[in-house]
Amino acid sequence: LRDPIALKKKLDSFKDQSSKQKFLDSLVAGLSIYGASPDALLVLAKEDDYNIRSHVAENENTPVEALLMLAADRRYRFIVAKNKKLPPDVLAYFIEDDPSDFLKILVAQHPNTSPETLSVLTTDKSAIVRTVAIAALEHRTLTEAVIFHKVIAKLSKLI
Repeated sequence: LRDPIALKKKLDSFKDQSSKQKFLDSLVAGLSIYGASPDALLVLAKEDDYNIRSHVAENENTPVEALLMLAADRRYRFIVAKNKKLPPDVLAYFIEDDPSDFLKILVAQHPNTSPETLSVLTTDKSAIVRTVAIAALEHRTLTEAVIFHKVIAKLSKLI
């Protein structure tokens, strides 16, 4: 899974779908255990197999380009929304484009969600979405306050 060119050749070499599916099934088991290169994950993100694409969506080595491609398909949004590499603008797009409360909750809990997006979620029509967004904002504010306090304490020792 380290060589994307070899992987692409292997995938293209299968004469019948059954053999290709067996190979893909073996990859599914390996994706969650073994590291795959970002280029190989990009190749696998283009496959039609749901299980393969799901594993690619959750893999932390998956490049943002592949995540964006997968996020365009609503079947993978919940999985993609958990990936720590997802940029803030995609998370913001999710809440504008998708009415799912579950997806909005995932966005509110994501560490890359911008404070602006969290603020929007605090006014959502769903009480649970509002509650999770408020909690996320409060947690960030508290974390920032603790960090600030520690920095000030260290600086005061230097003076």
